[in-house]
Amino acid sequence: MLSEESAIGDNPKNVVETMSNIIQKSEEIYNYDKQYNMQYLDNHDVIQATTAKLADDMKALGILALTSSGQSAIRISRYRPKTPILAFTHHEKILKSLTLAWGVEPTAVIKEDGITKMISQIFKTMQAHNLLDTKGPYVVTAGYPAGIPGGTNSIKILNENEINYYLSLN
Repeated sequence: MLSEESAIGDNPKNVVETMSNIIQKSEEIYNYDKQYNMQYLDNHDVIQATTAKLADDMKALGILALTSSGQSAIRISRYRPKTPILAFTHHEKILKSLTLAWGVEPTAVIKEDGITKMISQIFKTMQAHNLLDTKGPYVVTAGYPAGIPGGTNSIKILNENEINYYLSLN
């Protein structure tokens, strides 16, 4: 936007303050509720929109998007949830590409396995990185069977008992 001016200009402090003010004013007028009036792209989009709204309505601590292609996390981000989106995928390249998606925190590569084992891996990874509050709740979205791009077809709400169950698995 004004990167050259802030890097080599006469008054970089003023430029950075101006950019900050522009961002703050833009965020004040941004319609964060526009997702409630958006048209669905397809049936999978209904799941992603529902996940975003459900997580916000429940005041979930996170949306845990288990995604093979990255599209689930990207589509959830389209609805601009207030709830953080933590993405887990089976491929390092996909995980890195998710750094470009609004509101998505690419979190870890998870070995492709059965859904129970993958959710267990997710919670153990989160716990190892001090990202987990075992009280929850968390909203998990995934596809069954796993590993099929575009196959997201489930939403799980996980509270303390379920989280502790998944953490106890080997």
